[in-house]
Amino acid sequence: MRYLMLACLLPAFGALQDSVPDDDIDALIQKLSSKNFEDQGKAVRFLEELGTRALPALEKASKGDVPEIRDWSLKILQRIKAREETVLKARWEKEQVRIKELVLKLGSPNFEEQGKAAEELRKLGRATIPHLQEGCLSENGALRDWCDKLLQTMGDVPRPLGGELERSIDAFRRRGAGRENLVARGGGTRATESAVLAA
Repeated sequence: MRYLMLACLLPAFGALQDSVPDDDIDALIQKLSSKNFEDQGKAVRFLEELGTRALPALEKASKGDVPEIRDWSLKILQRIKAREETVLKARWEKEQVRIKELVLKLGSPNFEEQGKAAEELRKLGRATIPHLQEGCLSENGALRDWCDKLLQTMGDVPRPLGGELERSIDAFRRRGAGRENLVARGGGTRATESAVLAA
């Protein structure tokens, strides 16, 4: 009877989940083998509502001797785990969207907005790394600089080559290619070419 009162109160008071004694959870699990389908259904719903709080007892029951309890425990475990996985995935996706928004704010012309975004990204820590690495490749100079600074504060994180560094490398290559062309046009030998390029 006590579990029926708890079953009625749980949807209204989600905080009760933490205060349900293990004995009550065990009693609910025993109701899974009840011949009364209404009691059995209420026990199933209540255990599902308990969620992760009921997992240890359900895992134990899923290895028990009573086939009906074992089968119901496995079904309830699967439902709870699937629901938890969905919740975690939704949280992760929401966090990724939030991180992308914060990274974009680093490129804002408003310095206060940049500072707030940088502080929030610091608090989020290493989860921001892929987005900051992507930001290092941005055309927006402020965004690129902030991303590079934030990545430096996170320790040993590889940073992608930013736009300025890539432009410097390209200029160096063009300058080198220009010297090669000059030596080649001057009719120099390979030894002369190597001497000129080494200088």
